[in-house]
Amino acid sequence: MRLENAELTISIRDDAVHIEIEDGDAAVTFVEVAVSPEKFVAALGRLGHVPVISCEVRALDKIGTKMEVDKLEFQMPKSNAFELGDAKRLTARMLSLKSCPKGWTPDQSYSTQTYFIYEGGHEYAQCTIRRWVDREEAT
Repeated sequence: MRLENAELTISIRDDAVHIEIEDGDAAVTFVEVAVSPEKFVAALGRLGHVPVISCEVRALDKIGTKMEVDKLEFQMPKSNAFELGDAKRLTARMLSLKSCPKGWTPDQSYSTQTYFIYEGGHEYAQCTIRRWVDREEAT
């Protein structure tokens, strides 16, 4: 498979050089490699098959797809209308999973009050939802 919108990030830290490869259309990092600075320099010097500290490959099911993003808004129960902290976030997480359309995945952060809206005497929560579709099907 050929990716037309692949992106590479190289970050150098004290302990290792970190290399990430992302499919820009799917907006997922699917390869993360950590290599020692010495081995990285050796690779730059055209040495092949350089051992790495770690290599993680993930999200291969999303490679070659296109990420679509939308918003989900849902009403919070009255009993939790002015609940604070972890309990409120937990309620919002559970309701977002129940309210989310099939095939979409809700963000589960709810880390700030901006995710909650008070309107007409009711409290609503909102989150970003994502799904990955074939590039040809993307809207």
